[in-house]
Amino acid sequence: MSGGAIAPAVEARSSLAPLRDPALLALLGMVATLPLARPSLLSLGASSLQVTDVLLGSAWVAWAIRAARGRAPARPDLILVAGTVFVLVLAGSVLASPTGTAGSVAKLTAYGGYVLLPWLMVQLLNDPERLAWAVGAWLIGTLVAVGIALGGILSFAIDPDALTSLGCVYGRLPAGPYPRVCIPFRNPNLFANYLTASGPLLLACGGFLLHRRWARRAAVSGTVLAAVSTLSTGIGGFGLAMSLTSARTRGTDPRRDAVRAVLVAMGIVAAVGFAAATVGRVVPAGRGHVPLGEAEFHFLRGPRVHTWLTAAATVREHPVLGTGYGTLVARTPGRDLSRWFAMDLLAPFREPGQRVADAHNTWLSVAAQGGLLGLAAFVVLLVVLWRRISFRPAPSLGRLAGLPPAAAAGIVGALLFHGLFASAEEFRHLWPLFGLAQAAHALPAGEAATRGTTPASSARRPPSR
Repeated sequence: MSGGAIAPAVEARSSLAPLRDPALLALLGMVATLPLARPSLLSLGASSLQVTDVLLGSAWVAWAIRAARGRAPARPDLILVAGTVFVLVLAGSVLASPTGTAGSVAKLTAYGGYVLLPWLMVQLLNDPERLAWAVGAWLIGTLVAVGIALGGILSFAIDPDALTSLGCVYGRLPAGPYPRVCIPFRNPNLFANYLTASGPLLLACGGFLLHRRWARRAAVSGTVLAAVSTLSTGIGGFGLAMSLTSARTRGTDPRRDAVRAVLVAMGIVAAVGFAAATVGRVVPAGRGHVPLGEAEFHFLRGPRVHTWLTAAATVREHPVLGTGYGTLVARTPGRDLSRWFAMDLLAPFREPGQRVADAHNTWLSVAAQGGLLGLAAFVVLLVVLWRRISFRPAPSLGRLAGLPPAAAAGIVGALLFHGLFASAEEFRHLWPLFGLAQAAHALPAGEAATRGTTPASSARRPPSR
């Protein structure tokens, strides 16, 4: 990577030296392989072991060895404390659950590595050069994922059955002459959420990797096409995140205030539109709220809403520690389905018994699995993380100046919006996105910039290690 891609203060010493750190090297590999969910290395029930998980474990082990030798002194802070408390509460939920298994413990161990990852990234990305390598690794992974998705779209244009053979199905959406892309992920919601986290980074920091304007525009356009082709509710979060990023990184020219306002408005409209489409369904005329030709749209009568209600019932039944981390908490009974589902969607639910699923909502998912104690610990962790996130660019980071607002916008779209319709706390890419934001804030000059002060005002701070 070019030295001109990082802050002027470190241009002279930009080199491959950081890659001599095994922990950092494993972290970079983990970040770059986040979208490569298939093929998995090992299946454990509904969960799977991915290359990303192995690399993350390697990063933790390498850092622990270095810390044991006194070469990486740990610096505990609120992120580590809040993350550890959250993981311990989830561990208590597993121990208290009658259905807790060794698989649940193994899954929680892996999940804990992700929850505590923002703290580890602050330890490893402790200068602008290391941070630049991490952003570059993320952008490379994004470009690979988008390239695979565009290849899937092209294959669909040649053979409409190509995506189906790769495991991409329409789900409850009507099939048609349009693709629904999920590769390289296992489902479209995951892919849409990843692009919601990654698109803003590409938009704000793409110049760090792609020095030609046409290349950056092509990459962003391809990302937009891939996101739209997921046909997921997450598209609303993607539009919101991209519009926020564009508005916050277009400079301070007052003449562009109207452009920024329009971009944010477009993002909000996209988010509201996709949210409305998710929480309702089309019903015969006279039985809904919004006319749609010969039919009407009825709010709050869709399968997603029913999933939320059954997950809320699980919280009421297990209010303290939930049903245990790793359990499915939403249940669809085999009766009264016509109240919630359109007739053409009823067939899969006519079978005897109950259909179990995740909550399809971050807050309900955490509360149902970990109880209200787990939800409280999760909220505290998010508050601690959010206090160190800013929508202000950091000029001291050079071509990565847009990293803080891009990460913040990605979190808004991926967690605060899409998390209303998906269990986003389980998505692997969410926690390293928090990590990038925390690492940018922790750098002395970066922290000064995000707080609106000058680099000179932070000169009295001790230099980063």
